[in-house]
Amino acid sequence: MKNEPACYGKMFPSVISLAHDEPVAGKVFGYQIDRPGIAVTRRATTTNREAWRHCLECPDLDGCYRLSAGTTLMEIAVRP
Repeated sequence: MKNEPACYGKMFPSVISLAHDEPVAGKVFGYQIDRPGIAVTRRATTTNREAWRHCLECPDLDGCYRLSAGTTLMEIAVRP
């Protein structure tokens, strides 16, 4: 396989185990779930626009995005 950047396939953070009360981020997309007690009080997603602009200039964007999305879908499928 050709030389891929270290960030290849890592646009999204892992969702195998969801972190609470702290921001979680991949290279471009992220989330934060606030759960100060029993109930979730806030869910938010984030986008690093500068990283996204960098990705748009990358010749590997299509494959990277597909791998990132596929990895996330598989992690959702195997989560308990």
